Amino acid sequence: MEKQQVEQLFLQHYAKMYKVALTILYNEQESKDVVSNIFEHLLRSSTMLYGNTAESYLLSAVRNECRKLLLTKSRRQRISQLYVSDMQLNTSTQDDEHRLQRIVNFAKCHLTERELTAFRLRFICGMSYDDIALKMEISKVAVWKHLSGIMQKLKRQFNISEQ
Repeated sequence: MEKQQVEQLFLQHYAKMYKVALTILYNEQESKDVVSNIFEHLLRSSTMLYGNTAESYLLSAVRNECRKLLLTKSRRQRISQLYVSDMQLNTSTQDDEHRLQRIVNFAKCHLTERELTAFRLRFICGMSYDDIALKMEISKVAVWKHLSGIMQKLKRQFNISEQ
């Protein structure tokens, strides 16, 4: 399209195009950029606009460009949010692993041999009270007493509250 034709269209339709973009985007700079990009495209392309169809074409172009921009922003925001949540999850996981390591180290140093065995079987191996009782050759009540005592020690040491 000829430069002077684009200039004429710019003078005639810029204000209306800008208002449409601003209504959709709620951002002055982005609205100006969208409208400017449309006129830049007209200068570089061989698109021809005639009389009464020019305004509807330009307004449709604004709506389409705004929609594309919003979709792009939406994707970027989603990716950004996923990145932030992933970073928080990694930090949380590292904190949990560090806390668990501190608990295991405390258990190794401060529990009796039988308590440590019950602790490992229950919290490391995930065994049931019945299985622990069989493995350690003690009663389920004894398992419960060992684990109850262990939990009291851990709560005192690490300020763990019951939830």
